[in-house]
Amino acid sequence: MACSNSGFIGYPLLFIILPSVASTALSLNMIVENLIIIPLILIMAEKATAPHLNLLSLSKLIINRLATNPIILSMVMAILVTIFKVQLPLFINNGINVISQSSVAVSLFVIGGTIAKISITSVNKNVIIVVIGKLFLLPAAVLVGLYIMEMIGYPVDNPDLHKAAIIMAATPAMSIYTVLALKYDQEDLAATSMLLMTILSFFSLSALLYLI
Repeated sequence: MACSNSGFIGYPLLFIILPSVASTALSLNMIVENLIIIPLILIMAEKATAPHLNLLSLSKLIINRLATNPIILSMVMAILVTIFKVQLPLFINNGINVISQSSVAVSLFVIGGTIAKISITSVNKNVIIVVIGKLFLLPAAVLVGLYIMEMIGYPVDNPDLHKAAIIMAATPAMSIYTVLALKYDQEDLAATSMLLMTILSFFSLSALLYLI
């Protein structure tokens, strides 16, 4: 429920309706998701796979798995490259570009393959909770958070950025949601949720944009 499809849905929407803050909103969203939300999600997922371990053993297991997780490693490498302003050789840079351009197709392939075996019975209580949480509770939580920031003296001065944060939060889940769920045998739940929230987001986002 906590990660939005900010790159492929949120940013294009903002680029059309709030172009002055679209890039800023995307950058801020990516930073928070990649450095805070995704690591927290992975920690929670790892904890759920071994609920009976004591704190020390569980901590070792989580550190071990996160230290070998490609997403975490790539984020650490990206931060180091940015901090130290490392200029990558052209052949490495080109290779990264090819991988980044193909990642969407790979994600869609996995999602499509999983959706192909989904039946109407796959829509259960857990799916509905995820869909409602993502499309309605997260944007509501962001709105409440913005008001709390204002009350304690740290308001978002730009009203367009205020709107952009809510719109970003109201988009469907990030495109790698189903891919991440594969490792934890939750791909059916993730794919069904993704399908349903993508369809419903046409109506929920349209209503939100009208209100804003």
